[in-house]
Amino acid sequence: MTSSCSNSGSSPDISIHPMSMLHNILINLRVMVAAAVVVAVLCVPAFAQNQTASTGNATEQNASEHSAMTQLTDNGTAMTTDTQQQLTPTDKDGLNPDDIIFQGKVYSSRKQDVATTGAGKIKDILVKVGDPVKEDQPLVTVELLDVAYKQFLDSVSTEPLLDIKTQLAEIDAQIQQARQDMNEIQVLADNDFAAPATVKQQRTKLDLLQRKRESIARTYDNTRSAIEDRVENLKDVLSDEVDFDHVPKVVSAIAPFDGHVLRLNPDLYVGQEVPKNVNVAIVGVLDPMVIRAHLFELEASRIVPGEKCFFTLGSYPDRKFPAEVSYIALTPISPGLDQPSYYEVELTAPNPDLLLREGFKVEVVIKK
Repeated sequence: MTSSCSNSGSSPDISIHPMSMLHNILINLRVMVAAAVVVAVLCVPAFAQNQTASTGNATEQNASEHSAMTQLTDNGTAMTTDTQQQLTPTDKDGLNPDDIIFQGKVYSSRKQDVATTGAGKIKDILVKVGDPVKEDQPLVTVELLDVAYKQFLDSVSTEPLLDIKTQLAEIDAQIQQARQDMNEIQVLADNDFAAPATVKQQRTKLDLLQRKRESIARTYDNTRSAIEDRVENLKDVLSDEVDFDHVPKVVSAIAPFDGHVLRLNPDLYVGQEVPKNVNVAIVGVLDPMVIRAHLFELEASRIVPGEKCFFTLGSYPDRKFPAEVSYIALTPISPGLDQPSYYEVELTAPNPDLLLREGFKVEVVIKK
């Protein structure tokens, strides 16, 4: 069978034998297969090397990640240990999971403002912050202004008593005269020179005068008692120099109890004119101190007043301070039903060397 192709024009006819065409196809297939084999031979080792490298890299990466995770875990453990050690150096103390550990803050166990007792001028400032003071010790002296001085003096004046004494003297004279008249009328009545009604009338007059005197005497006693009370009150406020009709011109703001000066008013200076009740200082007790904290109900229910414990603080990390539970509130801080229940707790901590100061944050450990 013969295949022929013809073109228009004068080009001669070209004929291709079928066997020759098949032969050419087979040759082309062999060439393509050979090329594929060569490519495979060249690419497979490189691919295998890449796979090996990738596997190695992945292994190294996994190892690095594992190392990093191990390091992170170790660091995390170290951080936890550090945190635990920061809470309290308890590894050597043998903490167990039942021990209660919480944070608190240090406060003065007793504290009170000291104020001026009257309007005046600052005469002297006698103490500085940190000084120990005794009860009734003067801290600041003030020279009273004339208005304030007169006010205090009037409150202890005995002038009201003088008026009442005058009334008593007058009523005593009237009673004496009434008794004299009564005796004379009685003599006349005994001799039938005076009617019985006259005697009765005079006796009634005498009784009324005596009752009036009793009333005036009660007024005198009450007035004197009130003045005595004011004298005693002013002694507590000003000084022991206060007495009837006497008040010192210079008064002192005094310490209310034994303690230390925690704060002085920085705005005060000698010669300054100040009104009454201006705070000049704060006096507080530094031994013992009080630690206040808020405990969750599960922890608060596991402690009792009188229970011993210890605490540490950042300023003295290698030292443990003793303390004792002194107060546990019976009601939570927030009474809301949707709020967690926390209870206020107080601990008493001795502070003989005055190392503890107000505001120190501490970590408390109650061993269980």
